[in-house]
Amino acid sequence: MLTLLALSALLVPSSARAAPLPEEPALCFETVARALADDSMDGRGLGTPGLARAADLLAGHMKAMGLRPGARSYKQPFQALTGVTLGGDNALGDGAARVLGTDWTPAGFSASGRVDAAVVFAGYGISAPDLGYDDYAGLDVKGKAVLAFRFEPGEDDSDSPFDGKRASRHSDLRAKAIRAREKGAAALVLVSPAKSVDEPDKLPPLKAQGPVSDAGIPVIFVTRAVADAWLAAGAAPGGPVPTVASLRAAIDAAKQPVRAALTTRVQTTVTVTPTTATSWNLVGSIPGRGSLKNEVVVLGAHYDH
Repeated sequence: MLTLLALSALLVPSSARAAPLPEEPALCFETVARALADDSMDGRGLGTPGLARAADLLAGHMKAMGLRPGARSYKQPFQALTGVTLGGDNALGDGAARVLGTDWTPAGFSASGRVDAAVVFAGYGISAPDLGYDDYAGLDVKGKAVLAFRFEPGEDDSDSPFDGKRASRHSDLRAKAIRAREKGAAALVLVSPAKSVDEPDKLPPLKAQGPVSDAGIPVIFVTRAVADAWLAAGAAPGGPVPTVASLRAAIDAAKQPVRAALTTRVQTTVTVTPTTATSWNLVGSIPGRGSLKNEVVVLGAHYDH
């Protein structure tokens, strides 16, 4: 049986000539923990010299233990996202020019690109048929800009089909963007429903969401005022005028999707520039023996595990 040790380098003073580790498990753990927690490791942050030192230390331990290296080396480099900045071309129009940083802002995990598309409302942007809830059921979003709420239905309701008092994976913004992309949407537009009557109508700051690639489609945030204007423009003459607040209340009460007609078309250009740093996966293997020697068991952990 071939066993691979794969230590993911999103976190890991000395060189590859690591000192032998104690055989006693507790002392072994303490030795490695103290070395990795040392000030010389700079917190093992992405892009820091300490991360490279930690990678060398662990690679040295792998070598000292007799593990076979991966493809020519224990260290396998890759580029990890460390931050994002706005490029020079970012714009949003919906019949009027919207102000960047005041009315709207790109998400840090947005793809760069240009979109000219009709806007369609998709509730919370969640598809969870196993929970009896699907904002996309019967909704054609192909080639359109999906307007969706942040969070999830009944986020403060213990009777919610989701996790009630605790946010579930369905509220994750990247997950919503990926779902919109899978449904064929050209872009995702997110708006934050107010959790209290006096909550400011603010946009979130631009920041990276984890050391991974972008969502594959442009993703932007708009204020409630902008979303309310779009909802009002789509209201039937003489009928009630939906708002972000009223639609959220209706969905949370019914625990089911609620539709709202929209007539708005948006033109948006998003330019987000990622910054990256080199990190390393560390891979070592132990050759297998016996009848299962050609099978593989993979063990994975962060540097400090």
